[in-house]
Amino acid sequence: VTIPEGFTLADIVKRLEEAGFDDAGVIVKMRADSFVGKFPWLGKIDLGRETLEGFLFPDTYRLPKDASLEEVVERMLKRFESKTNALRNSASISRRDFYDILTMASILEKEVPPADMPLAAGVLWKRLELGMPLQADATLVYDLGRPIKRSDIMELNSSYNSYKYTGLPPTPIANPGLVALNAALYFQKSNYLYYLSRSADKITVFSETLEQHNLAKAKYLNF
Repeated sequence: VTIPEGFTLADIVKRLEEAGFDDAGVIVKMRADSFVGKFPWLGKIDLGRETLEGFLFPDTYRLPKDASLEEVVERMLKRFESKTNALRNSASISRRDFYDILTMASILEKEVPPADMPLAAGVLWKRLELGMPLQADATLVYDLGRPIKRSDIMELNSSYNSYKYTGLPPTPIANPGLVALNAALYFQKSNYLYYLSRSADKITVFSETLEQHNLAKAKYLNF
């Protein structure tokens, strides 16, 4: 079973169902902190959340067809443990809670291509430090389960509405890979405060000022 970078829990459930795990939907209801006994490193992360979103590491897995869903999740958590060990124990983590790194990485997976992730991460961390909303479409898409409309920005009363509320969303919005995780931790500083993805080709356009950003929106976005 192959789980690509940026898959959500819902995506993973669908992929597992396609592979023959008919009861895969129970994964959505599993709590991350219920696995602390087998994975003590989870206990060192400020969880307090009731979701595995973000912790099911994207990779290819060989799974017994008769495996329980708990065994499947444990296999993915074991992969997360081994792949993120260096990151979780990085001295840089002291500056930022690992759950915040994980959440930021999940946003990057949905917002920009890998090459632009370090620069976009720098923009988003800077916006947080300045008290500006992230204004990341991907957080609304996650909550709504569909592409957003411009009206959603004002009408969606949810902590995942990163136009309306400041700070990170309450949970990751996908399961990020190492490229996104590294970008979130070792981000690139710049003078940029805005970015967008061009409608035609998804190329990321960065801007330093709101005026530049508005001009880029008028030129490159279709809505």
